[in-house]
Amino acid sequence: MEIIKRENHLVDAEGKILGRLAADVVGLLRGKAKPGFEAYKDIGDFVTIKNVDKLKFSGNKFKNKIYYHH
Repeated sequence: MEIIKRENHLVDAEGKILGRLAADVVGLLRGKAKPGFEAYKDIGDFVTIKNVDKLKFSGNKFKNKIYYHH
């Protein structure tokens, strides 16, 4: 039985674009940078994100997005 060592990561979101930050955090949560990574194992780390209210959103998603209800 292999003992999994999980680390705590503190990520500062100030001035970062939402999608790129999300892609980086997913890699940490899944543990993709660890040498023993396999898709079926849960070896990811813990992630805390601060300054979420200062994220940047690229493009005009909030202005141009149209929601349809049927």
